Amino acid sequence: MVRYQSYLLHQLAATTLIVAFSLTSIVWLMQALRFIDFIVNRGVSILTFLHLTSLLLPSLITMILPLAVLFATLYVYHRLSQDSELVVFFAAGLSRFQLAVPALKWSAMCCVFLAVMMHVILPITYRQFKDLQVFLRDNYASVMLQEDVFNNPADGLTVFVRERDENGRLKGVLLHDGRDNSKPMTLMAREATLQQTPTGPRFLLVDGSRQEIQKDRLSMLYFDRYPIDFNLYSKNSAARPKRIDEFMTGALIQSLARAGNEYDKRLAEIHHRFTWPLVPVVLALLSTWWLVSGHFNRRGQGKRVAQAAAIGIAFIGVTMTLQNAAASQVWIGALMYLNVFGMLAAIIWQLRESPIGPVQATGGRA
Repeated sequence: MVRYQSYLLHQLAATTLIVAFSLTSIVWLMQALRFIDFIVNRGVSILTFLHLTSLLLPSLITMILPLAVLFATLYVYHRLSQDSELVVFFAAGLSRFQLAVPALKWSAMCCVFLAVMMHVILPITYRQFKDLQVFLRDNYASVMLQEDVFNNPADGLTVFVRERDENGRLKGVLLHDGRDNSKPMTLMAREATLQQTPTGPRFLLVDGSRQEIQKDRLSMLYFDRYPIDFNLYSKNSAARPKRIDEFMTGALIQSLARAGNEYDKRLAEIHHRFTWPLVPVVLALLSTWWLVSGHFNRRGQGKRVAQAAAIGIAFIGVTMTLQNAAASQVWIGALMYLNVFGMLAAIIWQLRESPIGPVQATGGRA
């Protein structure tokens, strides 16, 4: 490998990893705060919490890596311009396209990495995340109920718990089930314990009463023990419907024939998985072309850096907008490929159009 390519590749890789790590850490922390209640109020261990939130990392990396490549390329080539290294490269006879080759190679590596993430790793981790989330909701149903608060774990369901002892038993339980408007039911019990069954969690109420209204008549039942199915959130993880994100690409393509109303959404997801990995390549070449096309300016290229960043972010926005639109309009899927490959072809053509880069100095006194 030509020495200058090795030098630029090292700079691009190091900067990209630093930017990606920083942005991913910030966003992961913000996302993890949404689940901190699992530890504070719901009795989940720290290791389980870390396992749950770590499963979010692949999806975060998938979204952040293109931005990291954009910012890293802008930083590296802007620094080359500030240190007059670009002038030296041009004086040595390198063309703009030759200067863009390191960025092209590094972004191609990122493209392959993103493709593996989106086609293999992301569906697996997302499925594990949803399964673990459902498992925690089912198996920690009792500790999810906060004390001295009217909890609404599901539509039409209200639960009040006075206190919870160290063994997980609930004391002073009031449960109002209004999911069936024709016969609302209210249960009160001295205590309750959670039991796991093949169909989901079940509460065993002890020493209480049940009040039910049917056809404007109130019926009252006193009981010593009263079991009630209490699958608060969903069915068990094995029976829950799978989301589109959980399918491997091959399975997703095969499912199109029986997709029904979800045909457009599944097809849009397939288009997204094949076009999104190419976004870092477009952003890297765009940044390189924009910064090496202008004349050398002693005052710096801050304006051109801002312009390139704005164009890159706008391109990401258009790409994501097309994906969302393709979920309802099948023909927009073709625009997703045109958007990526058209931009890529235009930038490569521009880079090869002028073989010698600018060497004229502007923006200052000699």
